[in-house]
Amino acid sequence: MNDLPSGWKIARLEEVADTALGKMLDRSKSKGHPAVPYLRNVNVQWGKIDTDDLLTMEIPPEQVERFTVRQGDLLVCEGGEIGRAAIWNRPDTIAYQKALHRVRSKGPLVLAYLRYLLEFYSNSGLLARFATGSTIAHLPQEQLRALPVPLPPFEEQRRIVEILEDHLSRLDAAARFMQRAERKLRSLRRAQMQRIVASPKTGRLSDLVERIEAGKSFRAATRAARDGEWGIIKVSAMTWGEFRADQNKAVLEESFIDPRFEICDGDVLVSRANTPEYIGAPVFVRHPPPRLLLSDKSLRLVPRPGVNAEWLYRVLSAPSSRRQMTALATGTKESMRNISQASLLSVEVPIVDEVRQAEVVRTAHELDRVLSRMSTALADADKRARALRAALLAAAFSGGLTERTNVDVEEMAGV
Repeated sequence: MNDLPSGWKIARLEEVADTALGKMLDRSKSKGHPAVPYLRNVNVQWGKIDTDDLLTMEIPPEQVERFTVRQGDLLVCEGGEIGRAAIWNRPDTIAYQKALHRVRSKGPLVLAYLRYLLEFYSNSGLLARFATGSTIAHLPQEQLRALPVPLPPFEEQRRIVEILEDHLSRLDAAARFMQRAERKLRSLRRAQMQRIVASPKTGRLSDLVERIEAGKSFRAATRAARDGEWGIIKVSAMTWGEFRADQNKAVLEESFIDPRFEICDGDVLVSRANTPEYIGAPVFVRHPPPRLLLSDKSLRLVPRPGVNAEWLYRVLSAPSSRRQMTALATGTKESMRNISQASLLSVEVPIVDEVRQAEVVRTAHELDRVLSRMSTALADADKRARALRAALLAAAFSGGLTERTNVDVEEMAGV
């Protein structure tokens, strides 16, 4: 930013805009006044404001102007993902909370230009250097006001915004397409898994499982186990459809450890306690590190003779099994439900012979390979789109967009 085009200058944000940080009002002193909907930082996303879950507060008329937003104001997150910004483009007035900055132009500044500049600063890491707080980042008002703004003439700012919106709208459309494709891919995986494990003959999980082994609770550190230490797995080790050995805590009471509960290659584990969506989530363990233990929230299912362990895992992953486990879970808190061993063993499952079990496993492996290739392609496309977006923003605030009549974004991104 040191070598700006002719006609550009660097200004502090406070030179070209007024900022006002929201304030948490005392509800006891504002009762009896008109209720006004208000925005929280969770409502402000990059470039858009979500008004689906607005709350309301009663605001005295004399304070409405101080704590409300009008059409054309820029809102900037003070905490959380600092710098996340969007323009309020509706004609109605709305209040805003203390975790948001309200920004109004007072000079030759297009607020949409500033919105994109904040995104560039966030992605490049510059904004983090203006933040305060050791655990939760904050962007105080004095730091926001001190932000350097590379400032081209007003009409050039508008031209930059037009070019950015043209190119970024296409990238946003591509991102939405990839998100839909990823959702469809997950649906396809579930549907295909249900299809390949289906059987006209059914029974209970107790027909397939010889016994269930439950882990126990240990006093543990907040960090993961180091080499040579015993670790105990967390619920997150079994949540995402694959066994994540790094999701563990170091055991502090090694004298009480029972090595019989060490996790082994080929184990089928189930999450006994989790959110409703993931209660009973199964994983098939492949090549775990040594000295890793079952926890009191994990169960090991030991198959009966003639039951293929990986086939059992595939059966438990099928949508029909997952729906039953969710329905059988108990508990009043949505953040953590439980399923008993008896309930788990009552789940209705398909019953097939060993030959068919092996066929299902082979088919599942091929399905995994195909879907994995598709998922990788989507991830690569997303990575490329992010690189293109970063290149556009970098060019915008160095003069690269308006200096070139034909913007080759891919060339700028080096892809």
